[in-house]
Amino acid sequence: MSIRASDVDQAFKKLRMEIKDTKDRHAVFYYAGKRILKTKRSFGAGKIDNNTQYLIRQQLKLSDHQFSELLKCPLDYDGYLEVLKTKGFIPRNIEH
Repeated sequence: MSIRASDVDQAFKKLRMEIKDTKDRHAVFYYAGKRILKTKRSFGAGKIDNNTQYLIRQQLKLSDHQFSELLKCPLDYDGYLEVLKTKGFIPRNIEH
């Protein structure tokens, strides 16, 4: 799947990730004041290579299908929280 940097940036925004630009664009996901995960991409506007796509997807704890759904928009913030809770990255008893 060919994706652009802007597609990934939109996904970061949709997931309400904290963005910090340095040499790379870093995105951190917080929930209930705790850092849950982080990822990054090169700071540029072009297409993202397959290896980087794979790394971002892995760091977001998503399957191929879930990552595709995130980029196409059916997977939203609440759906992402459910994915992380199901996989045990966020305890179910913690409220936002």
